[in-house]
Amino acid sequence: MISEKRKRELMEKAKGLIPLLPPKVTCHKEFLPNGKVVYQFRHPELGNFGRMFIVPNGNESQFMFEVTGEEDDPHTEKKKELLIPMSHDILEQMEEVLGKGKGTFQPATLPPQECTINAEHITCKTCNTLVALIVYAEKATTAGELSDYASLFFKKAKELNVPTWVLGKEMVSNIILNNKYVPVFLALKMWPVREEARRMPSTEIDDLLCPLVEYHCE
Repeated sequence: MISEKRKRELMEKAKGLIPLLPPKVTCHKEFLPNGKVVYQFRHPELGNFGRMFIVPNGNESQFMFEVTGEEDDPHTEKKKELLIPMSHDILEQMEEVLGKGKGTFQPATLPPQECTINAEHITCKTCNTLVALIVYAEKATTAGELSDYASLFFKKAKELNVPTWVLGKEMVSNIILNNKYVPVFLALKMWPVREEARRMPSTEIDDLLCPLVEYHCE
């Protein structure tokens, strides 16, 4: 087994890779429930797009990379396009510092990413059939944070197959209606076609949902 001293050395070396990351990409360390360390890669628009995990492999170490998202999510392909060449660059740099490994790769998997997501079911006023979904990302203020929720909710959105939006944190606006300020949300339509995140007043959200609720059975 790899020694604790060697583990610490590898972790320090991994920290030094952060300046080598592509533009806009950041890296932060997270602790998994089992106490292991994983390095999470993040992009301002894509959100969390991949992870790196150092797996003990005898007297050596295996660097494992994992893309974030469902395989059949078209957005996952964009994440792969960023992660794959980046992982090659990181491995090359690590081999220059630590030397090339001689052992064989061992099967390993990372624990799945889990998150509790609050979603509202919008139904037809006549037949009560599901016509839309609103995913609430109450603390999200950036496109990347909305993308994180969209990736985690993709499988469910595909299964239910109705128009689905992710709404971020409610923000104050200068829009006034009936002597009241209209709240604005950073919103992302994620299904059936992923759109760009944009600021959307609550009145516009209502305008999108009302026809689905009112005219489903007509």
